[in-house]
Amino acid sequence: MESFFYTLHVSHVHDSILAMYQHIPYLSNNFYIDFDYTNTIIEPNARNTVSLSTITMKNIFVVPREILCNCMERDHIVALYRIFSSVPTYLIDSILPKVEQCARQVVANNDALKMNLSLRVTTKQRAEQIEDLLEILEIDHPSYHSTEKCSICLEEYCNSLKLEIVSTKCSHFFHKNCIVPWIKRCTDSSSSYTCPLCRR
Repeated sequence: MESFFYTLHVSHVHDSILAMYQHIPYLSNNFYIDFDYTNTIIEPNARNTVSLSTITMKNIFVVPREILCNCMERDHIVALYRIFSSVPTYLIDSILPKVEQCARQVVANNDALKMNLSLRVTTKQRAEQIEDLLEILEIDHPSYHSTEKCSICLEEYCNSLKLEIVSTKCSHFFHKNCIVPWIKRCTDSSSSYTCPLCRR
């Protein structure tokens, strides 16, 4: 549904701006990340025009040194997803190796645990319709059992008044009226499309 490209600038602060806090154990084991994020979204409209919208965020995050110096470990990735929750996960995955490399360099040089992180993203939305991502199934389709429930509204397919049942690319079934708003929320928040069950 979308493609993106980004520029990332990661640098550490060479002066001892946090030197007075280094003797406090909690503070001395955390990185301070001055985070500057901009995502420009280009979305096609009718009549071959485009609309531009921009998401910006400036914030300071405090991240434990152990997590930042070992970003690629599974438990740490999950923690970083929570810390940077306003940034789509596919972008976080793209920037983590460089962030980890900078964090390790800061620790090796015994510098202040402060990092400047500037992320500029351009996201291009495709004109593809959400409904085109879903396969509409007939009520007697052999891929699902009549006793199954839509995992969004929890109604059984056979007892539901929402008769149109769809399958996602990952082969999970939902009522069309339930899954389409979910996908729209994902695209509106600039995150990649995710299935509510498997997050693909």
